Amino acid sequence: MWLVLLAAIGLTNIVVDSSLVEKLKVWLKVERWPLLAEMLACKMCSGFWCGLLLGLCWGYWADAVLIGLSVSLLASWLDWLQIGLLTLINRQSPETTS
Repeated sequence: MWLVLLAAIGLTNIVVDSSLVEKLKVWLKVERWPLLAEMLACKMCSGFWCGLLLGLCWGYWADAVLIGLSVSLLASWLDWLQIGLLTLINRQSPETTS
């Protein structure tokens, strides 16, 4: 089940942050379903659906919702951690003046 969680977190990052899906999100926002485009930009929303989908695909029928909720939580936490680390690095880096 750990591999499914890791795969779903990776898929969530691809859906939310990748430029591969950017054209689809813009098209959805302008042409069709703006709410779906917003959900594709949200780590918690996309994480839940990616986890649920992969949980069902790998045969974890009873645990699919739990996998979806776990991926949603983990993807959001990892995003928060990444932003926190980048902020910390930016604060500690010496400023260069031209």
